[in-house]
Amino acid sequence: AGPSAEAVVAGREKLTRLISALETLPSKTQTIFRLHKFDGVSYGDIAAQLSISRSSVEKHMMDALRSLARKVQP
Repeated sequence: AGPSAEAVVAGREKLTRLISALETLPSKTQTIFRLHKFDGVSYGDIAAQLSISRSSVEKHMMDALRSLARKVQP
């Protein structure tokens, strides 16, 4: 059996909050988050693509995760 209707609705609501929260991030942070989490690009490859340091990529990811965690939790 699949997830209950309530679980599906809760999951969709959480995804909607995540997308809304993601749109509030600075554009470079959004880009880095999307590349890593949605496209599976490594920190090293993101750094090379954006001509920034790997530690800068890590900082943007930490900022994104911290901000999203605050905004997505009900």
